[in-house]
Amino acid sequence: ALNYEKLNQWYLAINDYQKATELDPNATNAYFNMAVIFRDKLKDKKNACKNFYQAKRLGDEEAKEMFPEGWNTIKPYLRTVKQPSD
Repeated sequence: ALNYEKLNQWYLAINDYQKATELDPNATNAYFNMAVIFRDKLKDKKNACKNFYQAKRLGDEEAKEMFPEGWNTIKPYLRTVKQPSD
């Protein structure tokens, strides 16, 4: 995924990160990195919110800081977040 990011191949990077989360539902870095791509490169606020939320839920404190509009704005999106089994 990181190599695809270096090549500005955002969708291929996301695909690799999604595969990582399928192999390890607790892959916090994969959720975080997808969120950054969705927010900064693809301007997709909905998917950025979902992935920042997952990263934060899994214990990544930096994820909360990376979402500038605040957590109250993502409530409409959280209903669509798939909860990994614990």
